[in-house]
Amino acid sequence: MEVIAGFLGRMLPAMAAALPVLLLWRFLVLAWGRKRGFSPDLWYEAGLLLFLLYLAGLAAITILPRGWQFTAPTWGRVNLRLFRVFSDSLWEYRAGNLLYPVVNILGNVVMFLPLGFFPALLWGEERGLLRGTLAALAASCTIEFCQLFQNRGTDVDDLWLNALGGALGYGCFRLLRKAAPGGLGRFRRKKPEGQTVPR
Repeated sequence: MEVIAGFLGRMLPAMAAALPVLLLWRFLVLAWGRKRGFSPDLWYEAGLLLFLLYLAGLAAITILPRGWQFTAPTWGRVNLRLFRVFSDSLWEYRAGNLLYPVVNILGNVVMFLPLGFFPALLWGEERGLLRGTLAALAASCTIEFCQLFQNRGTDVDDLWLNALGGALGYGCFRLLRKAAPGGLGRFRRKKPEGQTVPR
């Protein structure tokens, strides 16, 4: 619980800082759309805002360096051995560190669920599994590259764990769509026939 509180404690300020910027941006986009005859889609806007706030929070705990300190890349902090996370987790578990496998395996999956969920929710589920997996993998590659220049580890296992999170996020969307088939459709942007909808 303390670990989750620590992550939220770093995510929430970034989300709060991003909120006015995102609201201004969406206000300008919607004002431009209204001049062309589009009416705002409030459910879509709410879902998009949540997704963008999540991305701001994710950046705060993964890309932004703690204390704004940058370092030169050090290969000692880089793991290129695939599936090492399992042996490390087992070692830490035997040493009494139960948090290590939870944070490094479960945390890396759960944190990237929204990257598979929100694109399908907002923009349709066509090729949703592939799109969610690739979105999570691309975000993970960006994060791991940025962490090369911080006093943090860069790990090949994070890539596939994050991509798995994106795939499972799409799976969560499919399960929710089956449970509430009409409920999730309201978040999708309605496109008038033959017109381009402002994003």
